[in-house]
Amino acid sequence: MNVLGKLFNKKKTYPKDNKFEVLIIGEDRTDFQEMLGITDERREELMKLAFNSYKAEDLYSSACKMAVAGCKHINEVVFTISMMAKLKEMANNPLSAILSEISHGE
Repeated sequence: MNVLGKLFNKKKTYPKDNKFEVLIIGEDRTDFQEMLGITDERREELMKLAFNSYKAEDLYSSACKMAVAGCKHINEVVFTISMMAKLKEMANNPLSAILSEISHGE
């Protein structure tokens, strides 16, 4: 019994990996993708990647893994995962999509 207690109460530790750093390219920019140095063309590609990954997988974590595999830089990962979070929010709360369109005037 004591051995089981040690197994289940063991604190999990993860190695620190500081090799990824988000690079803020345009600090004076107002658009998120411009701030990360992502062009409009690449933004469209990443949005399609996020949407297709989200629709292709049942698990959100699997969809994120699939989307990250299509990214070339950590800034693209940040942008793509943020888009996927918005997709998940809209899927879980359809009213948020309507309110977002109304509030942004689109």
